[in-house]
Amino acid sequence: MMYTECKYFKGRNIPITINDGFLYLPDYFNMIFLKQGYLVLNFDKKIIVCNGPSLICLSGKETIINSHIRGSVVSLAFAPKFVNLHLNYNVICSKSYKKIAKEHLFPTFDIFFKHTDIYNGVLPLSHISFKRLTDLFSRIAIQLEEQPIFKWSCKARSELFLIFDMADINLWLLENEGVDIGEMLESIHAEIDTNLSLLNMFKKFNTSAPTVSRKFKNYFGKTAMNYVLNLRLMLCSYVLAFTDININDIAVSYEFNDSTYFSRMFKKHFGISPYDFRTVKRIESDTFLK
Repeated sequence: MMYTECKYFKGRNIPITINDGFLYLPDYFNMIFLKQGYLVLNFDKKIIVCNGPSLICLSGKETIINSHIRGSVVSLAFAPKFVNLHLNYNVICSKSYKKIAKEHLFPTFDIFFKHTDIYNGVLPLSHISFKRLTDLFSRIAIQLEEQPIFKWSCKARSELFLIFDMADINLWLLENEGVDIGEMLESIHAEIDTNLSLLNMFKKFNTSAPTVSRKFKNYFGKTAMNYVLNLRLMLCSYVLAFTDININDIAVSYEFNDSTYFSRMFKKHFGISPYDFRTVKRIESDTFLK
């Protein structure tokens, strides 16, 4: 099945699907979550052998001749227009897309297209990322299969952005092997929508706030506390731009005390209120892509 039927609107099909087992859909972005075992993919010009746990990210433009799997796998696939109705491969593959993505908050989709000597579309997963992705894939499955709320597709999209974030940080860690704050950084991204306590995390990793902040400033130019705040606000900005989830629910989901505090911090960071930000980004992206 290349889509999920909406139970609230007869005849409305949403271009996202999740399946137990291996499934590859051409012209869809495919995220194959190999929980355990191995998966062999035979493309037209190469063979990839994946060992679990890992996340395999395929652009939907590959030609897979055959596949062989032994283990446990979940397959998530979505069309570009699931992110934005007017988004398509022509835009994503254009030379100007990186600039477009930055201006309009579209995903970079690097995890699907960026292949190097280090990365070939397969992200090996630590126990931290494995646990996180298990939870996120389950949360998306619930939205698609049960559609527990009217805005289930918006909720699924917001979970998808969290998967993107987890995949992106894993790619960064893969490309920056040996980073001394790697496990802590991964833990922050894995717990970003929970009641994350940096003090407890410092104790867990047997370190101190000044030491960690110094290292974060070295890598990212900001303290650990500001890194967490900025990450939360950025993820909230995606939900504002690409879903209809109300602002109070967004604030609660990302552990802000209330919508007033969230709005104040958001405006301080982006220079505009969450409501106005949502309005502006909708108009900008729809006008540009149309």
